[in-house]
Amino acid sequence: MKTTYLLCFVSLITFLSCKSVQSLIDSGDFDAALQRASRKAMGEKAIKKAYVVAIEEAFAKAMSRDLRHIERLKSTNRAKEYAEILQTFDRIRWRQDRLRALLPLRSKEGYLAKFSFTDTGEDAHQALQTYLGLTYNEALSMLQIGRQGYKESAQIAYAMFSKLWEYTSAFKDAKRLQAEAYALGHIEIGIAVKNQTNLHLSNHLVQTLLESASADRKWIRFHQMEAKPHAMDHYVTIELQQFDVGPEQWYERQSVDESEIEAGFEYELDKSGNVMKDSLGNDIKHQLWQRIAANVMEIHQRKASTLFAVMRCRDRDYVLIEETPIESSSVFEHFSTTYAGDPRALSRHSRKFLDNTPLAYPTAEELFEESILNLSLILKQKSEHSHYRSAVAMH
Repeated sequence: MKTTYLLCFVSLITFLSCKSVQSLIDSGDFDAALQRASRKAMGEKAIKKAYVVAIEEAFAKAMSRDLRHIERLKSTNRAKEYAEILQTFDRIRWRQDRLRALLPLRSKEGYLAKFSFTDTGEDAHQALQTYLGLTYNEALSMLQIGRQGYKESAQIAYAMFSKLWEYTSAFKDAKRLQAEAYALGHIEIGIAVKNQTNLHLSNHLVQTLLESASADRKWIRFHQMEAKPHAMDHYVTIELQQFDVGPEQWYERQSVDESEIEAGFEYELDKSGNVMKDSLGNDIKHQLWQRIAANVMEIHQRKASTLFAVMRCRDRDYVLIEETPIESSSVFEHFSTTYAGDPRALSRHSRKFLDNTPLAYPTAEELFEESILNLSLILKQKSEHSHYRSAVAMH
């Protein structure tokens, strides 16, 4: 009876596995069906006919689908679609290589699977040449638009030329043209900083601000300008209007940390003063504990400042397109801890800033410099605005 149940269970598992593969085929997920059936076939010496037929069917349908898809994409004659054609050829090669590892594929009933393989070498090579040519021509078309002053077109041309290098290191004059696209794609922004506060603003500090704002920016470059410049794509004026500095704040918090530590042991004595023994003959002794404490002083230092400014953005004709009030804050904050007493009593929290000592507060000038440098983040965010990323045409 147990043997009968076991055979029924195995038959049920086999039926469900075959049904799962068939459901993948029916849903159009041919490669998943092929992988599942192939794994089953590789793990068994005696392969059931159902799996062999499933592999045969999944492979045939996957190949038919991909070859039809390639023919459909060829009619578009665009680089994007030819890139997809190359990916499809890669998928076909992967599928055929995976299947060849199983050949010859014969079921335990004697059924021999038959497969029709496709030699993709010449077609894939021709598709690659077409893709490279289309990519080059489309990049050249975008570059020609970029030469008219449209920055985004030049940036697209640069990216398309880059795609060529995924397949070849030398393609006509693409290197030179890509360098031209890179130069044309840059957005040049002139920056003028007007200081109306009573603190000194050095040219070196402004230059450091612009270098920080330009970091990791591929297409945007900032230039320091004293007056209305020429040949810029955009102009930004930052008017520093007011700088407020808060007081030097000092907060103290006193607490007592306590703990108990082992302090040796004592023997238990009987009435005669002798050490008592347990049932095993060992001396009876008791652990002694000692309470220790430390007086803790936590110190919190703080000093904050806020820089108020107005940012005015203009286009290449110096027409105002945006005016935004901005704030840049700088905060000095420092924690330190001192104590008196037994250091073994200190809690983990008290030990956190134990190595710190109180620091000198930053001067107003130091906070001002930090607030100026913090403006770099605002400049980066503003330069991501559509005003700057949109196409710019030369007049």
